[in-house]
Amino acid sequence: MAEAAPKRTYHLSTAERARRAAQKKLRDAKKKAQQATKKAETQRKKARDLESTIGRVEKAITASGTATIDAADLNSLPPAVSDLVGDSEVVFQANPGPQEEFLSAGERDVLYGGAAGGGKSFALLADPLRYCHNPNHRGLLLRRTLDELTELIDKSRQLYTKAFPGAKFRESKSTWHFPIWGYDLVYLPRQR
Repeated sequence: MAEAAPKRTYHLSTAERARRAAQKKLRDAKKKAQQATKKAETQRKKARDLESTIGRVEKAITASGTATIDAADLNSLPPAVSDLVGDSEVVFQANPGPQEEFLSAGERDVLYGGAAGGGKSFALLADPLRYCHNPNHRGLLLRRTLDELTELIDKSRQLYTKAFPGAKFRESKSTWHFPIWGYDLVYLPRQR
């Protein structure tokens, strides 16, 4: 078996050791500053998110408008706020489980399946309410048959008029219009 080669040792001048030590100290300082900058940016993002959440909750509490608040919003605020919001009328609250997960998903595309009666259709009615404040948002809900569509429209009349007073259903176009926000939600039977 071959013996390992002895480790080489370098004899650096005092000036070179000092230069390398100074460079290491500079690298460490830059790394520390970069970590602090990243941490500060994370804190700024958290503060912006919290400010947005507080704005939505405050809007809902003061009744200066209608706001959609989800459980994540309330969990990020002090318990006193949850108690205060808990005293307000809740127009829609998701069922625990898949319906709640679907409605709280941040992704653009979400698959949600299951047997009849699991709340999928009602979740599809409630989901667009999160975006009613955005005048550029449009929604489209398709059903296979006119009967299925009519059932959803009837449910939407119960939900939307409570959640957003002033929302109007335009029968001729099968369209909900939210005039304050300029948002339209269109219901169409799927064409074959």
